[in-house]
Amino acid sequence: MRNVLRSSVLEVGLSREVVELGSELPVEVRIKSDIDCRSLKVSLVAIAEGRVRCRYTASRVALGEDEEEEEYVTRRVRFSNEVLRVEDVVAKGKLVRGSRYDVVLKVPKEAPPTYVGKSFSIKWFVEAKIDRRFRKDIVVRKEVVINQLLKEPLSSNEFVGASGKLRVKVVIESLSNSLIKGRLFLRATKDIKYKEIKVGLIRRESIKLREIPDEPGSTYDIECEPYEELVREFVLSRDSVLGTDEWFSKELSIELPKDFKPVSTADFKSEAVLSVKVRKKGFFAGSEEVRVKLL
Repeated sequence: MRNVLRSSVLEVGLSREVVELGSELPVEVRIKSDIDCRSLKVSLVAIAEGRVRCRYTASRVALGEDEEEEEYVTRRVRFSNEVLRVEDVVAKGKLVRGSRYDVVLKVPKEAPPTYVGKSFSIKWFVEAKIDRRFRKDIVVRKEVVINQLLKEPLSSNEFVGASGKLRVKVVIESLSNSLIKGRLFLRATKDIKYKEIKVGLIRRESIKLREIPDEPGSTYDIECEPYEELVREFVLSRDSVLGTDEWFSKELSIELPKDFKPVSTADFKSEAVLSVKVRKKGFFAGSEEVRVKLL
């Protein structure tokens, strides 16, 4: 074992610091002194941290009054939430100096990978914890990286969207960590004379907070603003007509940002969204836009 974590009571050795989703991580725990405890636990813990602008209703009791008053609040919220914990209880009762415990922690296939985003990050830790009765617990933590390789979509490689007069279909032919290749299909419900068709790749991060830190007594119907960033954009076609009889078709080859990873949990999402804008001819003609979530 290498990558050793130490405290005065226990020592934890990790076989590696980078692990793939669905794989196993062997952990070795050594006891350095006699100690009584309720349990010795070894865990893999995913923690999401970040800052997001939220709107919510806070209920408070006014000073010197018996009645509650409600206040609509909008503010930036800093949070730190545990997303997932994979835990193994390896011992109970008295821990004896020199004892060794070998644990194999399995990373769930459906777990979120390590992610460093713009509005939130998800970090993974190996945690060894000695739970003591009526005394402070002893906790040792070490950060590990959980990787995920992008693969071909398993359920479907076809994504569709519609808005107003525009219909969009995207067929993914190949998908890797760095590149999306496929074909884009467009059709109008009414002929559109356009100046240009522009395609953009948007990074979108969504956060759902179930409670606001440091807000006791609040009622939680919380709306958090998503983060969006246009990371790629190019013109697909210029000065033509988008008709109703057949699909307009063009090949797509879009480079993904190096730091992008798809993340999907109950409360945290990172998505790649394709934006298709058709700019109509004429000074007051306006434009049509359709967004299709790809990853």
